[in-house]
Amino acid sequence: MEGSTESMFEIGDKVVYGVVGVCEVENIDTPPIKGISGDYYFLQPVFDSKGIIYSPVDSNKVMIRGIMTVKECDKLNLSYKYSYIVLNSAQLIH
Repeated sequence: MEGSTESMFEIGDKVVYGVVGVCEVENIDTPPIKGISGDYYFLQPVFDSKGIIYSPVDSNKVMIRGIMTVKECDKLNLSYKYSYIVLNSAQLIH
């Protein structure tokens, strides 16, 4: 890695990138594009083997996040179900 920016993801991580969907972090480096500097994630969309996306490591303009584990998904689902039950119960009481 060329720059000193701390990256949130590592090479080999699977991430969800904006509306593109699931991508694999292939590299973290400066892209081979004239005039561009700094660290970028080199993202390979899993459904497009020919495309590569360069996303700045320190950018917050495009949503990039890790993929949820089954356990995290279950926890979120249970939280949603609990909230739904509480809200509906409150409506029934009034």
